[in-house]
Order: sequence, then C-alpha cells, then structure tokens
Amino acid sequence: MDGAIYDTILKYCQPFELALNPLLKGPVPDFYTCPQDPSALRNDLRSNFTIDQLTAAGVIRRGADSRSPNLSWTAPLSSVSTNPCMPSFDELFSGDSDALLFSVRRAQAEPPLELITNDGCLSRRQLPIMAIGQHHALQIEGDQRFLFVTDSLADAAYFWRLGLAATTATGLETLGQPILNQFCQRFGIRRCDGIDSLDSAPASSAPKLILVLWSPSRMDFKIPPRVYEAACHFEDLSEQLAVDLNSIVLWQPANTERAKFLICTKYGDGDDVVQAMTHSVEQCPQHTGDRYRQRQRQPENAAEADVASVDGTVQPTG
Repeated sequence: MDGAIYDTILKYCQPFELALNPLLKGPVPDFYTCPQDPSALRNDLRSNFTIDQLTAAGVIRRGADSRSPNLSWTAPLSSVSTNPCMPSFDELFSGDSDALLFSVRRAQAEPPLELITNDGCLSRRQLPIMAIGQHHALQIEGDQRFLFVTDSLADAAYFWRLGLAATTATGLETLGQPILNQFCQRFGIRRCDGIDSLDSAPASSAPKLILVLWSPSRMDFKIPPRVYEAACHFEDLSEQLAVDLNSIVLWQPANTERAKFLICTKYGDGDDVVQAMTHSVEQCPQHTGDRYRQRQRQPENAAEADVASVDGTVQPTG
C-alpha cells in the first residue's frame, strides 16, 4: 500500500531538472520537485487511503487527540534519523518549496518502495543510505563501483544525472545499533572487537562509499555540515566501537581538480565529468579514523574561512 500512496504523491510532482550545461540538462530519473498543489494532494490522499494506511506510509501522524489525526510530516522520527521532526506537510509541499523527493524503486515500472527527502526517508523505517540499496540501479552486480554520500538531494541528483549512484548522509551523524551492524554488513565494513575480528565480507556488488566533502550541484568546495558531521562520527565509531573505516573514502578535490571539474561541467559532456571525478576519487585517501577530529579548529582569518582546504582543516559551512 505504501507504493500506491507514494505514487499518488508523485502524480502531483514534476520531474526535477538539474541545469548543468546544454549537454547534461534534462530530467534526473527518479527525482521530483515537491507537489505544487498540497491542498489537492491532501484531499486525494484522504479520499483514497485510510488513516492507518497513511500513517504506516509516514505521510500522516495522529495529533494529541487521536480522533483528529493531522496530515503532517511533523511526527518525531524513529531512531533511524537524527532530525527531531520532519518539515510539516504544508511546508514541504508548499508551492514555493525547493525541496526534492527521490523515489526508490526495484524496477523503473514498479511503485516506489520509499520516498527520500533531505530529512530522511518518508516511512521513517530506515536511513537513506540503507534504502538506496533497494534501488534498481544498485541491483545489477558490479553496475556501480561507488556510492556517493552527499549533503543534499540536489547534490545526489547531480551524480545520478551522470549515471553515478548517490544518496544523502542524513542519519549517519548518529549511526548506531542495531543499524550499525546492518550498515557494516551491507558495505563490507569490518568490525574488530578486542581479539575477535568480525569480517562483514561485502557482496561483489557492494559499492565503495565516497563521503562527498563539497557540493557538486553548486560547484561549491566548502565542506558541507551534514557530511562533515558524518565523517567525525565515523571517527568516534572507529575509536570506540572498533569499526574499520579503511573502505570509506573522504573526497575533497584538490585545487587543480576543482578547476578541471568547472571546465568539464561548463564545456564538456557527461563522460568528461565522470572521467575527471573518477580520477579524483581514486586519488583520495581512505578514512583513517583520525583524519578530522585531530585537525578541527576555527579558521584563523576570513581568507582561510573562505577556502575549504584539502586536508580538512576548515570548519564546515552553514
């Protein structure tokens, strides 16, 4: 039933277009702008689905008076997310909202299994990074080498437009049990506890996680806060819970690579951009578990604050 509800929501949405250059311009598959007529959507949902069905799909929550449920996204999230509350239905689905939705489907023609927002999965049952594993583009063995983990859906859309899998970092800044073990198993991340070594051998199709420490959709190379917080939290997991982070890459392009991205994006085609980015990722260090915490400090001057250094010394923006 969730799929039918999510399909109803998407009927009121427009495909999202990420304007990069004339060669890359066009709709991004499975990305949508939020509905422009929330009142009509609200009426449609109430007319075709029960309160219990809408509640189970994460679209509705019951108010203090359970006899008068409020169609809202303000319900507290479960432990899979750190955001204390989702935006309200009217805020997220307002006509001037720039929020996005990402539809996770097992096959292109099937109803959505999940809708991802910048604040997490609509169902509240899982993290975006776990939900994305059900997407049809990640079901083909060896089809994706990398999974890019971004600050926002707009940044994730940039990678999908280039044919590269991506999801948001929402919830990773407080990743813990029981989801931690599932996360490690999904991505082949080792956990070593004392003398015991628990190897979560990855499936051959498991992509390498790339924490994207910049914003490709804006070509902004300052460190975004959500991915930065995830990187710092992963350090805590490494130190306190013996999580081996060597399979996770921290990606912040060098200055020469940034210039190349700008040229490729403006004048090249998708293959040029993908080649430049893939080369950049392959040159990046893996997460060693101590890369960020020991270097955190406030920038000493305005010039330093304006440039996100390659070694991670500058605080995230926002």
